[in-house]
Amino acid sequence: MSDRINMILDEYDLKAGIYELYAQETAGLLSRLLAGAHVRCHSIRHRLKGRSDLRDKIIRKSGQYTSLIDVTDIAGVRVICYFADDVDAAAQLIEREFDVDGAHTTDKRQFTHPDRFGYKSMHHVVRLNADRLKLAEYRDFDGLPVEIQSRSLLQHAWAEIEHDLGYKQPSAVPDLIRRRFSRIASLLELADEEFDGIRNTVTLSRQHAQPAESLGIEGKSLAIFIATDPLVREVDDAIANVRGSTVNAAMDGTSTIVERLRLADVRALTEIKQMLETRKARIVGLAREIFRLPRFASVPTFFAPGISLLYVAYLSAVERFSDDRLSEFLSKANIEMSVNELHELHDLAKSERE
Repeated sequence: MSDRINMILDEYDLKAGIYELYAQETAGLLSRLLAGAHVRCHSIRHRLKGRSDLRDKIIRKSGQYTSLIDVTDIAGVRVICYFADDVDAAAQLIEREFDVDGAHTTDKRQFTHPDRFGYKSMHHVVRLNADRLKLAEYRDFDGLPVEIQSRSLLQHAWAEIEHDLGYKQPSAVPDLIRRRFSRIASLLELADEEFDGIRNTVTLSRQHAQPAESLGIEGKSLAIFIATDPLVREVDDAIANVRGSTVNAAMDGTSTIVERLRLADVRALTEIKQMLETRKARIVGLAREIFRLPRFASVPTFFAPGISLLYVAYLSAVERFSDDRLSEFLSKANIEMSVNELHELHDLAKSERE
């Protein structure tokens, strides 16, 4: 056994430099990726497992390691997020951008025993994917594993205090102290959830405080725009009146509207606002002509708020796209209409006075 330990330690002495550089480069790459994904982090740090720690691990895990490559945490990166939700976002990014070693990746936030105390983290063991290994700066790291630990700031605080107290194994903790640990863990878990909830509430409140038309097109901003803009309601009502129907505020068609607008290449609420202000009659006219088609003869009792924005998407597509692009739009949007038919309906709608 001592020969095997010495062989692995000798290999460590030769490769420690490349592992340390690997951890440093991975931390830098993660920092750029997370910033690009708008995941705010408190800190991203790298480390190299020390020689004595490696020796202790090999002895403790007797017979598990035959060479240095079997030890998956020589290079390590720790990602500290402000919020628990961001740990999930970081995990999704890591799993998308790296080759994940599923056998050695564990979500230690999921407790297997109800009486386990302590705050854990998400541990990914990953390697660089084939695309990154094509880049000169990453070629020396081919095949090397790196362990990425992701946790919230409160989870990190727990882990640091727990480590400082010297209780790394639950079995070593006296019952009285174990109970106090468990109470603190419950409070921290609740605090993490409350911070996530506060952050989400503040974000939504800020969106409400902004002029809706200044926001981009995504579910929350569009829902706010539909609910608060009087012109949307006016054109919605005009389209519903064409069919003798009404708009039901309890209905929600936001996801479909977002999809259609994006397919029509409408990217900002300012575009929608401008079209509603300058093309209202044509939008309603196009809806009227579509409603006259026999296959759309069924009259709905209610329309969802924002119905007018669907026809903004149709009008934008027919006026801006080539026939090939328009055909693609109709297909992806699952609209039962040919390109020629939509052009003919649009021509009829042009007769509406602006």
